[in-house]
Amino acid sequence: MERLILCRFEDYQVTSGEEAVVLESVYNEVLEVINDVEDDEEREAFLSRAAYKYELLSGEVADAWADAQNQIDAVKGRHIARSCLTARLTKS
Repeated sequence: MERLILCRFEDYQVTSGEEAVVLESVYNEVLEVINDVEDDEEREAFLSRAAYKYELLSGEVADAWADAQNQIDAVKGRHIARSCLTARLTKS
């Protein structure tokens, strides 16, 4: 099971703002599974592979996607606020 989880993480790609935002949570879940590996050498090898992949993903690409997602969320928030204000003004 640990190998499968690690392989899936190694195949993981950040292709959206949401994936960038949850990257750290996904990585921490992978680490929890790997830490249950009883064989010390195998666990260390898995941890190294996971850390390498995390470093690749958590760099500028993930930051750019996270920034884009935050901008999208801010715009959505402004649109919601504007809609609420318009609704209140038209009721009066």
